[in-house]
Amino acid sequence: MKPVSSASSLSSLELPSSPPVFKPFETPRLPDLPAFPRTKTSTLSHSRSGSSVGSSTDRENARLLAVSDSSDEGNREGAETVSDTDSEEMESNCSDEEFEEEPDWEQYFPGNNSNSSDDDVEEDAMDLDSDNPPFAARRPHRQAWINASDTINAREKLVRFLRGDAYLPKQRWGINRILATLVCHRKDPRLHTAYRQFKSFAYQVMLVETDKETGRWPGVLTRKDYDLMIKVRMQKEMAKRYDQEIQSLCKTPAFGLVKNSESSLGIADQHPLNNIAEVGHENAPLLSSIVKSVGVSSQKPSSSLLVSMKMVAILAILCRSAHRNNSNYIPLLVAIYMYSAGARVDAITLLNHLGLSVSYDVLQRQLRHITDFSRSWIKSQSSNRRLVGSWDNFEFRENVHGERTGDTVKFRSVTMALWIQQGWRIPDTGLQQSMWDPKKEVLSVYTVVENTFGLAGTEIRNKCQRIHRFNSFRAAFPSQEFSYRPSMPVIDLIDCKREGSTKAFPFAPSMFSEGSIAGNMSVYEDLNVVQMGIDKTDPRWSDWLTLWWGDLKTEILMLSMQNHGRGMNRAYDQYRHIFPGLALWHLRFNYLKMIWELFYPGGSSTERSTLQWAADHWHRDKTTKPTDFHSLEDLTIHSYRARIVAILKPWIHKQAPRLKLHNNEALACWLGALPVARWLAAMDWIDQKLLDERSNYALNDHWNNHVRFCAVMEPYMTLSYAIKHGDIGLLRHAMREVCVILQAPAAGKPKYARAMLRQLHIFDTKAANPQLQEAYLANALVNPRGLPHTFYEVDLLLEHQNGEFKRFRADRGSSLQETDQMFRLHALSVDALRTVRLAMNRVIVGRDRTGRHPSKDASFDILSLADQLHRSKSTNPDALDRGKIYFSENPVPDLIEEGKEALIQAVSSYNESLDKHEILAPLAANHSPEEVQMLEVLEVPELQGINERVNEIFDQVRGTLSATLDV
Repeated sequence: MKPVSSASSLSSLELPSSPPVFKPFETPRLPDLPAFPRTKTSTLSHSRSGSSVGSSTDRENARLLAVSDSSDEGNREGAETVSDTDSEEMESNCSDEEFEEEPDWEQYFPGNNSNSSDDDVEEDAMDLDSDNPPFAARRPHRQAWINASDTINAREKLVRFLRGDAYLPKQRWGINRILATLVCHRKDPRLHTAYRQFKSFAYQVMLVETDKETGRWPGVLTRKDYDLMIKVRMQKEMAKRYDQEIQSLCKTPAFGLVKNSESSLGIADQHPLNNIAEVGHENAPLLSSIVKSVGVSSQKPSSSLLVSMKMVAILAILCRSAHRNNSNYIPLLVAIYMYSAGARVDAITLLNHLGLSVSYDVLQRQLRHITDFSRSWIKSQSSNRRLVGSWDNFEFRENVHGERTGDTVKFRSVTMALWIQQGWRIPDTGLQQSMWDPKKEVLSVYTVVENTFGLAGTEIRNKCQRIHRFNSFRAAFPSQEFSYRPSMPVIDLIDCKREGSTKAFPFAPSMFSEGSIAGNMSVYEDLNVVQMGIDKTDPRWSDWLTLWWGDLKTEILMLSMQNHGRGMNRAYDQYRHIFPGLALWHLRFNYLKMIWELFYPGGSSTERSTLQWAADHWHRDKTTKPTDFHSLEDLTIHSYRARIVAILKPWIHKQAPRLKLHNNEALACWLGALPVARWLAAMDWIDQKLLDERSNYALNDHWNNHVRFCAVMEPYMTLSYAIKHGDIGLLRHAMREVCVILQAPAAGKPKYARAMLRQLHIFDTKAANPQLQEAYLANALVNPRGLPHTFYEVDLLLEHQNGEFKRFRADRGSSLQETDQMFRLHALSVDALRTVRLAMNRVIVGRDRTGRHPSKDASFDILSLADQLHRSKSTNPDALDRGKIYFSENPVPDLIEEGKEALIQAVSSYNESLDKHEILAPLAANHSPEEVQMLEVLEVPELQGINERVNEIFDQVRGTLSATLDV
């Protein structure tokens, strides 16, 4: 037989080309020998006693051969035999010198013990106290080392080693030599049997626990037993790995524990909900991959967000089930979300049993902790000098299903308030009372007229008017691109990136009504003394100035508190530390109500210049009463835009006589192709038509109503734009124009007219420090989102808070629970519930509704109403007979002109009411009101010649506009 080369002898093992890399949970398996005929032998006995080392070489060799032959007699029945010639030939081919040049097996099987010292070998062999002692140490009667002579062949040495009779590292055998000998004698049945026995023992050591009582181990195991043991072992290892990943998840904020001390108003903002799926992938990669692979349906594709959230839910259930006391964040959020959405106790309990939510009792305890934390948080802000507050009444009808004595249906009125942590443009030292001195400069008519109708004010107003009129065409043709793109003037924007978003928090409800001066005093004491913990004797009341916002009634009552506190000794009782502010949302709402009252006559009006005809044309029933702000705003703005489009249609007909004006698609294409120069000409034409109504169309009441409606709507639209974009410079200009309009007697808003004069006194005179002026205007707005163009009024934020509590009370109210108890336990947690609900909607549901109100397309309504106005010639007075009189059943007066005329008397009356004009005090005692008004104009130095100056300014403005239009 030819010598077997090392390469050919090792080919049957199919060794890898690179060192093996064991994957997680993969149990390394011993290499299988080539197949051979199976024997019917049982487990080999290992009860033979060992012999002492020290006899002669020949006797030892003969003894070892005899022992080997006698022990293998039963194993040779029915097995293949190898001839002596082949055996000798194989032995000669497998000598030690044959494998000196073989490949380096160390790189494939690291951990070779061929170089181990004798001490290490003995220590490993004799360690009987360990759980898994080495192979040679399991049989104490065979601990003696066998120093075989050179005459014993390598096959017999390996057989003895596999049986446990020898320890080859003692004789300098390495992995290379063991594997080479296995390959050379792979057809020897005795070696097969020994190898199977050794393989069984190896798996026993790795996978099966030893019997504690007998210390024995099972004999030869079948391949099925191997697979079963590997499966059990892998399950244990997998379970251990899973538990490690779950423990790692429980240590993260998103899947961990929310302690009571961490409960706050912004519970959803304290933990990274935005990347909760990434947290699961990073800390539990194996669990995440399994859940993701199993959870994705092959039939119906799912979105990545849906798959990620399902994975998060499964991981949360696993964390909650395995470590109940260390994981409650996501179940708590789910419970809060369901509770805020109106879910009942049974629904939350069902989710708790499914592992998705905490129990209802845990939820109630957590809400109480949030309430307690909120109270302590409010007290911690007692030294905050940048705090801004707002309060308003909260009225409701307390219904009772089962009336009892003392427990009947009644009308309740409490006060809800909120506070802003860091007011805009307020110094860190806070506002001082010395910043406001009404005696330093009183309000004068000249200041109002110059700032409103001067050259600077007129320029701003003209730019804003053009934007509003051009936006009418944008709204009518939203999908059309125009070459003309004007922009609103930018004066003083609030930088939300530098200033930051608004952090607003609710006060606990004050169970007092703000309907009287005494009630307001009780409310103010409850907010500052009781809830914030500021003592009435604190010296800060003498110099501290805090902005407090409210509606008109609240502002008047705050001023009455200051008048009531004059002459008091204690600084707190003087209430000079309050700086009342008129909330802008209530101002806008009442301004819209004024427009509705003027242009909505009621009955069955057929005049196309009224809002009622527009509402009937659009079939809008919500505007029959001015109670819905959004419906009322849509009605007025859509009507304004339809009138502007209708006014321009005669000009379009002159420019394109063949164009069909009722064809909206053709009209949109024609306007889209219009160059900038012709757009400017169109805007000039609209300006001229709206300004010439007094001279050329004085006998046409219908046209005059259109013009006057546009005149009062444009200041409102400027005010709304300034609020939305946070431009306090533009806000000043808009409030001046609104102030003049409200002074008109036909407006029917005398209280708001006087309140607007106070606003002008604050930010248009030197009575207020410039720092106070900026802080006053800036803090009338809030921006919780911290994004551009998302500003709104502070009182609207309070209305949202009240609306949230109304909905919560409707969902969770009960006749068995007192309303005061609900206010006390849940009023401070409602904001946290809303925060969690919005965060869950944004992250898990995938919808962000914070501050976004999608508006419906109104282009069809605008174009349809514009077409009707154009066909009726209501907006085209040139098509009518100028000599004919067109009376209206509901003529609307010119509010701007009336406001100018009433401005002098209104300013004088304002100064008198504040008792700041000392010169006017003796005049009222000796003269009639008519004489007082005359003397104010003739004798008061500050009002000398005011009428002449006003007329001069008006003439100057008219001349400037006429010159501009001529150009």
